[in-house]
Amino acid sequence: MTNAPRAALLAGTHPRRVIDLILERGSATGRTQPDRPDPSRKLGLVIEGGGMRGVISAGSLLALDLLGFRQIFDEIYAASAGGVNAAYFLSGQGKLGMTVYFDDIANRRFINPWRVFKIVDVDYAYDRIISLYKPLDDAAIRASRVRFLLSVTDARSGLNELLDVRARSEPVPLLLKASSALPVLYNRRIVLDGREFVDGGVSDSLPVARAIENGCTDILVLASSRCDAPMRSGRSGARGRASIVTE
Repeated sequence: MTNAPRAALLAGTHPRRVIDLILERGSATGRTQPDRPDPSRKLGLVIEGGGMRGVISAGSLLALDLLGFRQIFDEIYAASAGGVNAAYFLSGQGKLGMTVYFDDIANRRFINPWRVFKIVDVDYAYDRIISLYKPLDDAAIRASRVRFLLSVTDARSGLNELLDVRARSEPVPLLLKASSALPVLYNRRIVLDGREFVDGGVSDSLPVARAIENGCTDILVLASSRCDAPMRSGRSGARGRASIVTE
């Protein structure tokens, strides 16, 4: 973890402890009868959004999957592009998810500065690519033991919310679309259960504080930007105990 001012509020940042826990759990998943995880420790994975910068966390998640670490986390917190990467990761489709960046959206079809009212075509990305051309395995995501919490922003209040993807009835691509509905650049809101939402990155693109609030004692952060800015506090001001490592 960086020496951010907010980090001083935590009990300590000990990357080695997080890495050791990841390796321990990764080793246990290969056993016939894996040990029960230590109930006193809760392992969280936090994935930042960032549009095209999401290719960074997509590559990191593919590496974690290839190392056998897909099911070792207790909870995943993600926003925007980070949410898409998390979904492909949890479904076991990390390689497919990686190709979206360089095959499908690194072009004017997705980003076009001359298309004034929809510079970023979020509809194309989610309604076509993620739903049809390179479809997510919705069932695999819901069957995962890992709780998947997606950061969205209430369009009316501007407050952040976390959607529990496995507990929602909407198709996963629609939930991901709500977390990626960029104000101005996409200029539309996504309606879920009668409420309007926009990009989760507007209110919390890196929900580390929320993970601590929810009891995560060990956190791996996959960031696509600099992490030396003060940490955003959660709804009640997270001051819990956690060991954190960033990549």
